[in-house]
Amino acid sequence: MHYNINAINIFRAKENTPEAVYKKWDRERVM
Repeated sequence: MHYNINAINIFRAKENTPEAVYKKWDRERVM
């Protein structure tokens, strides 16, 4: 479990800045 979480965090960090990640979470919550 922890390994998967770390991989996801690294992937998101490379993808966008933390602010962009929070925006993505907001969109997921809305949908």
